[in-house]
Amino acid sequence: HYKIEDRHGKTLYYTSGQKDVRYRDSVLAIGDAVSCINPLGWEGIRHAMVSGRLAAQSIQQYLRKETKDFRSYDQSLKHYFGRKWLGAELFMHQLY
Repeated sequence: HYKIEDRHGKTLYYTSGQKDVRYRDSVLAIGDAVSCINPLGWEGIRHAMVSGRLAAQSIQQYLRKETKDFRSYDQSLKHYFGRKWLGAELFMHQLY
């Protein structure tokens, strides 16, 4: 007897142009919950780890009252991944 705790390898949903909502009020989304994957190779663990680190930094800023919202998280993701995602996405559209 066993209980399945988690399944991997399901259908991956990707939002073209990285237009996912990354935060709302006091909730931040990380990893493939907000398309933090390589849109060309569908690799995601490194992207999830980076988005988690950036989320943690934004949470620390918020708790220290250095910011009133999590806009910096969204901006950090765009700054870190923006060109990489755009280039991979453009190439993906040509390839597929």
